[in-house]
Amino acid sequence: MDEVELYVYYKLARRDAKRLREIAARFPQVRLLLKDDGSSSDPPTWMEIHTGPLAETGERAMAAALEGLIAGTRHVERFRPA
Repeated sequence: MDEVELYVYYKLARRDAKRLREIAARFPQVRLLLKDDGSSSDPPTWMEIHTGPLAETGERAMAAALEGLIAGTRHVERFRPA
């Protein structure tokens, strides 16, 4: 079975950004991005990119760690090699 790559995006208040970075640091396989849309909207959009053999496991663990911090829905998109 091919490994998947997970692209996860959500809104998170700026005041919680430090906590998000602390949580993400526990997951070395995840890349954390902040949407650069030129606005100062709050809450901004964040994205996690999970790759490798532990992508699914890491995504679920990070979702659990972020429970209660995210404003709205956590959107998960799954991609596989073409």
